[in-house]
Amino acid sequence: MSRPILASNTRTYLLAVTVVFTLAGCVSTDRPELEYRQQAAKFADRGHQAYIKGEYAIALDYYTRALITTEKFDDREYTAEYLGDVATLLYLTGDFDKAEQYSRESLAICRVRHDYRGIVQNLARLGALDHARGNLIEARARYAEALLTAQHAGYKRGIAEQHNNLGTVFLEQNRIKEARDSFERAMAINRKIKNMRGLAANLSNLGRVAVKEGKPADAWSFYEQSLVLDKQVGFRPGIAATLENMGDIRKSQGRLDEALDLYRRAVKVGGMFVDQKTLINNLSRIVDVCVDMGKLDDACSYCKQAVDVAELMNDQTEIDRLRQRMIDISSKR
Repeated sequence: MSRPILASNTRTYLLAVTVVFTLAGCVSTDRPELEYRQQAAKFADRGHQAYIKGEYAIALDYYTRALITTEKFDDREYTAEYLGDVATLLYLTGDFDKAEQYSRESLAICRVRHDYRGIVQNLARLGALDHARGNLIEARARYAEALLTAQHAGYKRGIAEQHNNLGTVFLEQNRIKEARDSFERAMAINRKIKNMRGLAANLSNLGRVAVKEGKPADAWSFYEQSLVLDKQVGFRPGIAATLENMGDIRKSQGRLDEALDLYRRAVKVGGMFVDQKTLINNLSRIVDVCVDMGKLDDACSYCKQAVDVAELMNDQTEIDRLRQRMIDISSKR
C-alpha cells in the first residue's frame, strides 16, 4: 500500500487563546460571541482528542458541532478550518461525496482570504478523494496545483507532502522513475525540516518502488527504516501500512505464516486509526492468506469482520462482494 499524505487541519484548540486575546483587546466581541467562541473551541478540542484516538465518528460529531457554532459569530478563518476538519473525517469514514463538498467550501473561503496553507491542504484533500476513487489523472492535477501553491507560499511541509502524493500517483501508473524522484525530493525536504512522520511515509513508498523494481531486500530495508520512525512518533496508520507492505513481500515469497502474522499485526495496530476502506483491504489480505493456508474457518471470521466494516460505511457494493466471498469460502469446507 502506497502512502499518500492527507493534509488535515486537526489540532488542539485552547480556550485560553480566545480568552487572552479578548482580554488584551485583540478581538472585539460581546459576551455572547465570546461564549460561542469558547463553546466552538471546546467542541473542537474534544473532536481532536477523539481524532487522535482513532474515534473518527465521535470526532466528526464534535467538529460538526464546532462548525455549526461558528455560524453564530461568523469567523471565516475558523469556519474554513472546521470545514476542513469535518471533510477529513468524512473522508476517513468513507463519505467521499460530503468530504468533497466540505473541502470545496473550505477551499473557497481560503482563496478569498489568501490563506495559502489552507488552499494547499484543501487541494491535497480533493486530490486524495480523486485518488481514492481511482481518478488518477484528476488526483495528479490536484496534487500538482497544491504543489505550485505551496512553492509560491514557501510552505516547505506542503511542498514535501505534494511531492510524496504525486509519487503515489506515478507509482500506480507504473511510472517508476518519476515516482522514485518524487519520493526522494520529498525525503530531502522532510530531512531538512525534521518531519519524521513525512520521512517515514517517503521511506515506505520507496520500499514500494523497490518492490516494483524486483528488489525485495531493498524494499525490506526501506520498510524497516520507516517502521522505526513511525514508532518514534506513534503514528499507528503508518505502522499498519508498512506492516501490510512487509506482509505482501513475505506472501510473494511463499512465506505464508510470516505474511499472516504481519497482516494481523497491521490490523491490530491500525484498528480504527486507518480509514475504513483500508481496514477492509487489510482484512481481505488476511482472508486470502487464510484460504491459501486452508484455514477456512479463520478466513470466514475475518471476512465477516470486513462485512461489518463495510456496513458501517453503508457501501452496499462492498457488502455484497464480501458476503459472496464468505459463501465461496464456506462452500470449500
